[in-house]
Amino acid sequence: MDDDRTIPLSTIAVIKEIQAKGIYVTLASSRPFCSVTPYARQLGISLPLITHGGAYIADYTGTNIRLRQTLNLGASLAVIKVLEDYDYYIKVYCDDVLYVQEATRETIKYSQQFGVEYHALGRNQLTTLTESPIRIAVFDQPERIHHVRKLIQPWLTYFSISSDTDSGLEFVDCSVHKGQAVARVCAELGIPMAQVMAIGNEGNDIGMLKAAGYGIAMGNACPEIKQMASYITKSNNDFGVEHVLQKYILSTIK
Repeated sequence: MDDDRTIPLSTIAVIKEIQAKGIYVTLASSRPFCSVTPYARQLGISLPLITHGGAYIADYTGTNIRLRQTLNLGASLAVIKVLEDYDYYIKVYCDDVLYVQEATRETIKYSQQFGVEYHALGRNQLTTLTESPIRIAVFDQPERIHHVRKLIQPWLTYFSISSDTDSGLEFVDCSVHKGQAVARVCAELGIPMAQVMAIGNEGNDIGMLKAAGYGIAMGNACPEIKQMASYITKSNNDFGVEHVLQKYILSTIK
């Protein structure tokens, strides 16, 4: 999608065309399920959707859940306590519901933009949660984000940690990541991973691009993604997805 969070009509047309020719397409996102389904409907996708960084996989209707892997509650609360003590901005997701300490301008914008329900529990109150989260995200200045792993060292083995920006980290269960989730969906469809193309742009896409036979970096991707990619397409604002699908798929099938 573009920086304005819309998918160009020409890109929608290309994705629908390759599906009509028998190519399977799905979405893999770190966002909650509820914020991904509108895009799936736009694109005519009927395959299971990968959300919460690989921790939640379900049909776009939400009726057939393939995977729902929550975090260890004790380890989550311990990490939240440390991060609260150091005044980090924390988001805690319990399925499609977001919990924060305070409703900041960013929280409200995010909720409105992606249709995510949120609850502001108050300062130092996130540790009162009794439900195991499915994902935790922490944000701050890049220099402070670099210290997070050191602060939570005793609990690192419980989590798979990745980044979507220099100013944020996200935590899912140690057993899951986007690459594992893509492999799970492909196994259900009988598709070898060598025949999979994965397109990504941020650090949380690394596992997915490694697992796929063809790892494609967007032109606006972070340096680490570009270094490992089989091909670097154009940026999100220059029809990057459309370009690579035209180049490697539509041009090779009739």
